Amino acid sequence: MNEIYDYSTNFKGAWLTVNRHCNFRCKWCYAKDTNYDKDCEMSFETAKRLALIIKELGISNIMLIGGEPTLWTHLQHFNIFTKQIGLSTTIITNAFSFADDKYWSSYKLAPADYVVISIKGITSKQLYNVTGVSDIKKAKKGMERAAMFHKVAGAETVCSVLTKKEELISTANYAKSIGADTFLVSMCNVFFENGMATDKYTVNLQANMSAILDAYPALDKIYNNKLEIHTTLPYCVWPRNFINMLITKHQLSPACNVHNRSGIVFDYNGDVLFCNGLFDTIVAKWGEHFINSQTLISYLNSPQKKQEYSEILRFPSAYCTDCSKNASCRGGCIANWLVLDPEICTPI
Repeated sequence: MNEIYDYSTNFKGAWLTVNRHCNFRCKWCYAKDTNYDKDCEMSFETAKRLALIIKELGISNIMLIGGEPTLWTHLQHFNIFTKQIGLSTTIITNAFSFADDKYWSSYKLAPADYVVISIKGITSKQLYNVTGVSDIKKAKKGMERAAMFHKVAGAETVCSVLTKKEELISTANYAKSIGADTFLVSMCNVFFENGMATDKYTVNLQANMSAILDAYPALDKIYNNKLEIHTTLPYCVWPRNFINMLITKHQLSPACNVHNRSGIVFDYNGDVLFCNGLFDTIVAKWGEHFINSQTLISYLNSPQKKQEYSEILRFPSAYCTDCSKNASCRGGCIANWLVLDPEICTPI
């Protein structure tokens, strides 16, 4: 059985899902089943309460996610508030809104401290195939503004079954050219469509792995120690020498915060989510289960919650128990096992 960590001593990160609205319609987006509802937006009062709780938990940076956080009504006011209480913010964004001159002028008055630019395409065709939006000139204007303005700017791209080796390489080159300090390659997760888990764009093992493996030598040359591969698949399905090399070069992103309870995700209404991608899985309700950091920690560390986590976070395969990499791999993203056969796991 997996070790169930104590929430009160293990926090490293916090995410605020500030909205579900977005100006893109990515085919594999985990927010698809929310219908990108504009009414699903975090109020300023809720955001301030959560920021104070996050500070009490000893976390210094808040990551703002969506939806699309640049469409959040209270973004600039929240950036000001967090600075006043000694916190910083990171915005994870497609940067499309930054191309609007009026919006950009306003944003620069109260910007986030850090930005991670989610690159969905660098040609009109790529962008349209993923997002349904084809205005690449506007997309690039926003991304370039974001990268040049922020002192620390990272870039990420999501590898799905739509991704080709050449696209990964050209995207990394573009990110480097606009000044992105780091480059993260994520693997598309299982998402929900009409209430059902689907891997339609996500965990096609050969498509995802082949693109990354084939592109890796070029990506490593472009970004070297600033490259990070975030695999949602268990390490054992990859070539062993590849995983060992990534570990040696510190280019492998470990399992997500869910596995070791090192981070916490808040929904737009203040509830704690198990994972932003599993937006229907509520861990703790604001006002009912917690009202401050003390009541939150007490509830999350209750025997009931620890038992729930113990059940959810079981290793997918018996092979995982004795695997030398299980502390960092943890069997991959748990959502994958809604559609994948655990028997793909083998000892590494």
